[in-house]
Amino acid sequence: MCIQHGNRKEAAKYIPKCAAEERFLLYLKIDDLVRAADIAFQERNIRALEELLVRAGKRPELVEHITSLKDRLEQK
Repeated sequence: MCIQHGNRKEAAKYIPKCAAEERFLLYLKIDDLVRAADIAFQERNIRALEELLVRAGKRPELVEHITSLKDRLEQK
C-alpha cells in the first residue's frame, strides 16, 4: 500500500519483513538500488546485478558498489 501511494520511505520500513524472494523486486519498485544490489549479492544473482548496473546509469558511487559486489561473486 505504501508503494501504491508513493510513500517510498515508509515502504522501506516494511520490506525487510516481506518474503525473501519478494525483497529484490520491492526495493526496485522504491528505487533503492543499493539495497536491491545487496539482496542480489546475498542471493548470488549476477544477472540481477548486471540489470542493476544498467539502471544505475551515471551514478558513479552506485555503479562502483554494484560492480564491487559483482566482482566478488565472479571471483568465488
